[in-house]
Amino acid sequence: AYLAGLLAVVVSRKWMRIAVKTAVYIYFGFFALVETGCVILFDKPLGVDMIGLALETNPAEAGGFFEAYFSARLLTGWMSAAVILALASCTALLLRRICRRSIPVLSLCTVLAAIVMAAGVCQMFFLVRGLTAPPSSVRGMRHGDRTDITLPIQLNLADPLFKTADLLKEYRQIYADIDRWLAIQPTVADSAMECDSVRDFNIVLVIGESFIRSHSSLYGYRLPTNPLLEKELKAGRLVVFSDMATPANLTTEVMRNILNLNDVSAGEPWHESVYFPALVKRAGWNVYHFDNQTVGVGSDSGISRLFYSDFNMDYTLDGVSDSLFAYDGPYVDYTRRKLRKRKPGKCMVMYHLLGQHFPASGRFEGQPVFSADDVKARLKDKTDRQLVADYDNATLYNDHVVARIIDSWRDTPTVLLYFSDHGEDLPDLGTVGGRVSSNPDDKAWLERQYHIPFMVWMSDAFMQHYPDLAKQIRSASDRSGMLDKLGYIVIGLTGAKTDFYKAGRDMFSPDYRPEPRITIGGFSCD
Repeated sequence: AYLAGLLAVVVSRKWMRIAVKTAVYIYFGFFALVETGCVILFDKPLGVDMIGLALETNPAEAGGFFEAYFSARLLTGWMSAAVILALASCTALLLRRICRRSIPVLSLCTVLAAIVMAAGVCQMFFLVRGLTAPPSSVRGMRHGDRTDITLPIQLNLADPLFKTADLLKEYRQIYADIDRWLAIQPTVADSAMECDSVRDFNIVLVIGESFIRSHSSLYGYRLPTNPLLEKELKAGRLVVFSDMATPANLTTEVMRNILNLNDVSAGEPWHESVYFPALVKRAGWNVYHFDNQTVGVGSDSGISRLFYSDFNMDYTLDGVSDSLFAYDGPYVDYTRRKLRKRKPGKCMVMYHLLGQHFPASGRFEGQPVFSADDVKARLKDKTDRQLVADYDNATLYNDHVVARIIDSWRDTPTVLLYFSDHGEDLPDLGTVGGRVSSNPDDKAWLERQYHIPFMVWMSDAFMQHYPDLAKQIRSASDRSGMLDKLGYIVIGLTGAKTDFYKAGRDMFSPDYRPEPRITIGGFSCD
């Protein structure tokens, strides 16, 4: 800040000095507002993960994002900061007057300022080291692969100039990773594969959003939030898995790692692997991607560049979404109309829902079923109880959405996998905002963030024609699994023989070998 102020002083022309001062105030002021907001709401400074969360928020979700961000708590914090800043300014002016009258005080302040400036210069050299270090090494420190975490912490706490440079460097690396990934994908089309012509059924992947396992009646929640899926369970068509974890708790990171054949726990990066839907296409299935969060390459900060890459549009995908909907119900109706025109033959269809993405109050249509009075958690604040009730209503609505997707495939031989990308935080479970604040030593935090609902629905025709596969799926329900192995599960279902497939990573396979489950952040889920 001193160096920025010094720049304004040394500029000779008045209009240039005013321009420099204005730019400094705007730049530093903007960062001050953002940083204080992050600290007040999430108890952490602005970082790569929080930028990612903001950038993956599409226009349909933006209103909810700003509603959650500009809360009364944040506005109160800003007002308090303004008062403190005014008091600090008055104190500085008073100190300046005292210094002019007292040589000892002036000398003391000069020495202290010199010490602070010297320390600041040393810190700048330290941060330059971080900006010039290979991206992979700094990223390894961020993700817990190294014991030296001082550098990424200091970059997180740096001034706006260094932090901006660090964030830009990280995102340049992300886009470089996408380019590396794109270069690998054409190998799928030329790879050796022996297809299974006997297996003739549809594969459906329903990817939920922010679904907390402990708020599902399928997992013991006291309110009936999944009544329609419970009916499928009682009818013997639904298998609920007891121990599935996800590799991350941000959508972008999850999607990159579950749709490619890398193993996070083994340290395999997503950008050095292949997109498993392309292998399913190679095995003889028509592939469709219907997403209610992204449409087209420019939809968000990263995953849309994978979904709608030139390779996938030319080779993998036979149909994609071209519209976004505020609610998942109309979105499902839209996908049904699209699928009426699908190509003949077996297909794999991927649905990506809005699910229970915040704010939950905007994720369901019609009148709410649950009220704040139905929430029996020990919450004194009725507003907190209402947040929980809104989430439960969104979960109930989501239950109807998934049931309607199931109805679309009920009369066909189909196996449907339904899971959430990650969990979420609610006032009855912990501090809201914990999804961007790591608490790996808190088992409850790991549970609600990383242990997700995972279930498999099988149509009557599928169970009748493929009893052995149905038996394998049921026998796997108590196994511990990691969602980044999803591709191996799906390729195993196709029966295709390819060098990319590893039975030891296929949760449904008799040859499955569970391994320690480590998230992208280096947290253990076991």
